[in-house]
Amino acid sequence: MNRAIAPTWRSELGTMTQRGIAMNEARVLLEEVSGRRFADLFADLDDTLRDEQIDQLESLVRERLSGVPLQHLIGHWPFRELELTVDGRALIPRPETEELVSVALAQLELARKGATATDLLRRFRVVDLGSGSGAIACSIAHEDTDTQVYAIERSLGALSLVADNVAQLDANVRTRITVLEGDWYQPLRDRSIGEVDLIVANPPYVTLEEWQQLDSVVRDHDPVEALVAGQTGLEDLAVIIAEAPEFLRDGGSLVCEIGSTQGEATRSLATRAGARTVEVKRDLSGRERILVATFAS
Repeated sequence: MNRAIAPTWRSELGTMTQRGIAMNEARVLLEEVSGRRFADLFADLDDTLRDEQIDQLESLVRERLSGVPLQHLIGHWPFRELELTVDGRALIPRPETEELVSVALAQLELARKGATATDLLRRFRVVDLGSGSGAIACSIAHEDTDTQVYAIERSLGALSLVADNVAQLDANVRTRITVLEGDWYQPLRDRSIGEVDLIVANPPYVTLEEWQQLDSVVRDHDPVEALVAGQTGLEDLAVIIAEAPEFLRDGGSLVCEIGSTQGEATRSLATRAGARTVEVKRDLSGRERILVATFAS
């Protein structure tokens, strides 16, 4: 960046956008370097940057222009009410998954409305399959204080990221999250926790062909094993749906994020698994993205 004229936050904002950084991302980078929210920095945009701030900003801009995701550059990202650590160990949490959490929380509320007085005295058990960054598990435990959440993950890298994010939570939240290593339901078979009220999952559901067509930012930085399920994209969803009744209590729910073309296929899978009710909810863009199935024991 040109230092002939002392750079200000305002001038660097303009320079970044001229170099191809989107305005919303440029503001995030200014927040990261300044240590201030953009709304607070706005009144001081004509203040000059220190040399170390110029160097830090230039390094971030170069990496972003090379294709490194913004979330990886700054190492953290908001997800619903939380600020999560984000890096290459797991998928970057996405807005669609925030909607998945909303649906999961709504299912818990429905379960409580139909629960017995005895059931209401206990914490409802939630299982987050393929927890990744832990975004789903952490958010549910944070937003629903009457839950005991089990976060299951098979990738050791992602498992360590889940643990990192759980450790950042308030004590009354993190003590209600148990992190388990294993492939889908296997940790539940190894460890007797009783029937669960809700299973929630954002599993791989992309085909290898679809993955090859994704933006290079995704292909190069998100773990392929967290995205690609196999030739059909339904391989992991089929296992999750078929085996859910083994662990759900009577009236328990399965909530899964799915691909936008997988609604009919996952409805069929849930029906064959014995689901009492099946619904595929649309996201804010009108696409079928969330499978909701309830089961009777």
